[in-house]
Amino acid sequence: MIELCLIRHGETDWNQDRRVQGYRDIPLNARGRAQARIVGEYLSSETWDVLYSSPLSRAFDTASAIAERIGIREVKRDPRLQERNFGEAEGMHVQEYRDKYSGKSVPGAESWEDVQVRAVAVIDHIALLHPDSRVLAVAHGGFISALLTVLNGGEQTPGDGPLKNACMNMLEYDGKWRIKWYNQVTPELEALHV
Repeated sequence: MIELCLIRHGETDWNQDRRVQGYRDIPLNARGRAQARIVGEYLSSETWDVLYSSPLSRAFDTASAIAERIGIREVKRDPRLQERNFGEAEGMHVQEYRDKYSGKSVPGAESWEDVQVRAVAVIDHIALLHPDSRVLAVAHGGFISALLTVLNGGEQTPGDGPLKNACMNMLEYDGKWRIKWYNQVTPELEALHV
């Protein structure tokens, strides 16, 4: 069986300002760097075999902080773990985005369905490469939400709700992917979200 823990990157200024953040390479802010260290400390109590990351700096820097604490030397970058390309909506305030594009396609944006196909393809590939392993992958909120929606039969998660920065989402694979738990944060991480 494979266990795959998907971690959302730590906070950026655009997350804090509630801006649509996709392919643009927005770095972690101070809170995001602290979140990455806390996740790494939490995960260091267990053994992990491999660590993947989106190449965008907010994810890769989160993964690097985790790698340092869990003793993994190499973070494997995979562009399929990148966030959705939001096209013309990149950088917009979330409410402006909802007001302007609710139910409409965004010029230049990657479709939700394409993100879902990409998300399933990359975790299936990871499962093929690392049978019977414990894998970490640092990605993005939209990417993880798209994947959870597929695995949960069309609903993001029971109760939905936005994924928190630096949250952990555990999947299991034994011929079929299952969500074990999602949107988990430690008490220390929760304190940083307030």
